[in-house]
Amino acid sequence: MKDKVKFYRYFATFEQDEDGITVEFPDLPGAITCGQNIDEAFQMAKDCLALHLFGMEEDGDLIPAPSGIDALNKLTAGTGKMAALIEVFMPPYRSSISERSVKDTNYSQMAG
Repeated sequence: MKDKVKFYRYFATFEQDEDGITVEFPDLPGAITCGQNIDEAFQMAKDCLALHLFGMEEDGDLIPAPSGIDALNKLTAGTGKMAALIEVFMPPYRSSISERSVKDTNYSQMAG
């Protein structure tokens, strides 16, 4: 069995909107979140990245290599978006998600 990756690092784009900050991961279509302020947006970005990659791992999807800063600079040039490297340490996320899944399954069995 292949060892799971401990750390993932992907660039995210942050864009200020009327109602907060939208965060997207250009290398991971569908990995989008938001926050009311920059601190919340960064925390939400970490959670979004971890959950998205966990789902890809569980589904056996191919996880793309992250783009480099040059590609990101071309993508964000003139858009008003800010880019930042987001890093997640996966073991605690995997453990937490697995524990929640077990609790949900146990509750469903008790309720049914």
